[in-house]
Amino acid sequence: MKRLILLPLTAAAIAASAITLQVSYDATTAGTMSVYKPQTRPMMLTIDGSRSKYFNTMSQYVDSMMSNPTTAAQLREAQRAAQAVTNPDGSVSVDLTRGPAKVITLYIYKNLANNSAEVYDHISGVFGEGEAYVYPETDLAQPWEISDSTKTIIGYECVKAECDWRGRRWTAWFAPEIPVQDGPWKLCGLPGLILEAYADGTPFKFSATGIQQSDAPISELFFKDEYARSTREKFMKEDYHNIDNRESLFQAQYPGARIEYRDDDGNPIEFKFEPFYHYPETDLLKK
Repeated sequence: MKRLILLPLTAAAIAASAITLQVSYDATTAGTMSVYKPQTRPMMLTIDGSRSKYFNTMSQYVDSMMSNPTTAAQLREAQRAAQAVTNPDGSVSVDLTRGPAKVITLYIYKNLANNSAEVYDHISGVFGEGEAYVYPETDLAQPWEISDSTKTIIGYECVKAECDWRGRRWTAWFAPEIPVQDGPWKLCGLPGLILEAYADGTPFKFSATGIQQSDAPISELFFKDEYARSTREKFMKEDYHNIDNRESLFQAQYPGARIEYRDDDGNPIEFKFEPFYHYPETDLLKK
């Protein structure tokens, strides 16, 4: 995706415009299926006036296919064919990340007018995604401190900002040329679009790869009514419990079975859950 040349626009002009900005990012997070192995996946931020949506395009595709019985059957058949893996020892396992898979379950809808959001996500399940929840974020205002440092990202001159927020030290680079106070994930509130951000000493990083304009409005969420109301604290507590107890929960559901973790070459590895490494927010975790 190429650099988008924005005509001189004020924030008010963008908010009143019929266009939608689509910003693609490479998002790196800590993996849960291997030991200390970061995973980078494409994410999309769409901005339409005072609203935005952060999501994974493949996950949205899977959700759209599952919303119709005919296309859902087609999708399941494609997944079965792609996810069967023959290991070096001749055994066969199932890799839920292969093929058209919904690996990233996160959707974030922000209200840029008041720094709030609705976060839709699934807790980690015993086998695939778990229960679906939505929780509110009533104040996402991060205490940014803007510096004089600059650098160019995908053709835009960006300014450096830093803050301590929810247990992490965040560094962000924002583009004043694009007067939108938004960014990837839950990051926002700077006088320009955040094109890069990372948490010091962690794998968490968001890097913009391109921007384009679109006439399409922000799409609504599939299966919205299936998300139960929750809070960030309750969501993280349940997600933590499921990951930390995945082996016992799996064996309770499938007596006699076991989970085996493998690397990219199919070799068995040990799974070790480190919550302060795994989560981008650590303020609610107990040491």
